[in-house]
Amino acid sequence: MKKISQIHIKNFQNHEDTIIELSDGLNILTGTSDSGKTAIYRALEYIYLMGAEGYGSWDTTWVQHGASYATISLTFDDGTKLLRIKGDSKNEIYLFKDGDDEPFYSKTKVGIKYDQEVLEFLNNPFFDKEIGSLPFTNQTDSIFLVGASESKIPEFIAKMSNFTEFEQAVNYLEKENNFYTKQIRLGEEKIQKYKTDLEKYADLDSKIESMENIEIYKTEITSIKNTIALAQSILDDGVQKASTKKLLKKLNEKDTNFINIIQNHIQINENLNNNIQTLEEIDKSITNHLSNIEKLKIINKKFDFLVSEKTAKKLKELSSIVELIQTANDLEGSISTKSTELDDLKKLQSDGETKLNDIENEIQSLEKEIAEYESVLVSNNVCRYCGR
Repeated sequence: MKKISQIHIKNFQNHEDTIIELSDGLNILTGTSDSGKTAIYRALEYIYLMGAEGYGSWDTTWVQHGASYATISLTFDDGTKLLRIKGDSKNEIYLFKDGDDEPFYSKTKVGIKYDQEVLEFLNNPFFDKEIGSLPFTNQTDSIFLVGASESKIPEFIAKMSNFTEFEQAVNYLEKENNFYTKQIRLGEEKIQKYKTDLEKYADLDSKIESMENIEIYKTEITSIKNTIALAQSILDDGVQKASTKKLLKKLNEKDTNFINIIQNHIQINENLNNNIQTLEEIDKSITNHLSNIEKLKIINKKFDFLVSEKTAKKLKELSSIVELIQTANDLEGSISTKSTELDDLKKLQSDGETKLNDIENEIQSLEKEIAEYESVLVSNNVCRYCGR
């Protein structure tokens, strides 16, 4: 229970502005008659018992003559403070915490009773309209317990010893005990249920570890799948290039056959050239003979000689030979064109062989890479075709 350390009253009865400092022990107020001792008692009693049933009310004569209101201020040993302002136009109360200038509770129009917060601040002071107040005894009151009836004396002692509060506390504790006993029983049932439910998760750590291992396996599988996809891509590229190689080989075979044909044509051309040379020599001889024949024709016409059948046959053969020579000359031109085409084909063949060599080198490189990836797949027990 907190104790009053200072009383400060203003304009209250004959106290215009009085400050009283109280010590920790017993405090005694002394003074002549009408010096204001009872006024201080009355101010304290009003602060603590205002609104209590049977106490009474504020007396307007308590406000000093010439003032409109009185103030009562109590400071306690814990630093808290209560300020009460009461008069014709004012009815206010303020509560302060230790060292604070601003109140934590205020009310500018106080009713006939205090709010519960004020009562708790004053430690719920006791007052009974028959027994009176335990903290305050007026000088006109009867001697302690003498004026009380036989039935009131035990009640008064019970209240002084707070026995009724103990009884109420026991009843309250019994109710609380019954309530919490039930809550404990329900809690124990829930705990048992939770324990039963937790048994289902007894191997949760091993399952979590398994899940972690599964995640690791998933990562490894993803890496292997990526490797397989890369190997499959390389394999597909290798298959495509192998197909290209086969196609080029077929083209090369066709080119080889064509070259063989050209070489045969070249051989024929050489034979024709030889025949042409022979025919040219024959042509020269025939030309000479024709020249002689023309001369003979002129002489024949001049002298009207007859040409023998044998000579006419030879002349016809010579005409055939001349046509053959002309055909040979045309063939020579065609062979020259074919020779040019043959040179182009030889160049194409050379370029094709170079490209074919490059492709074969690339295929060998791809076959080496495929072999390496197949080795990786085999080491990981993965099928190179289905990826499993």
